[in-house]
Amino acid sequence: MNRNWVRLRRDKIVGGVLGGLAWKYDLHPAWTRVIALILLIGGFPVMTLLVLIAYAAAWLLLPAIDRHLELPATVLVKGLQRPTKGRVLAGVCLAIARQYRLDVTLVRLVMVALTVTGGVGLIAYIAGWLLIPLDSSGTV
Repeated sequence: MNRNWVRLRRDKIVGGVLGGLAWKYDLHPAWTRVIALILLIGGFPVMTLLVLIAYAAAWLLLPAIDRHLELPATVLVKGLQRPTKGRVLAGVCLAIARQYRLDVTLVRLVMVALTVTGGVGLIAYIAGWLLIPLDSSGTV
């Protein structure tokens, strides 16, 4: 699907740039927002400045439209849910480990390493906590 770069008036938090980017690539808008948040907070000062300049330029230059088109997927990753049992904090690492068939200890170690070496792991964990739905069936 070939879509132009636009800003979305209906799917925005600040200027609709990240909502438009998600629409262009048929992603859930939360993905673009989490990536932007990680780049803003977890990056180097130069990266933060570049992201802010790029966002401001896109806000000024891209046309704003109302989206009356198809919506992106309603879930971030099909099947990704935080379990209610076997978790340490919120179940984010366990959900990722189960989804991608990884050892949960490895996922937790990577998350701790990312947290200690710059704070990105903590941001990613909080984002996962907010964005990954809790398993409603209670079986996992």
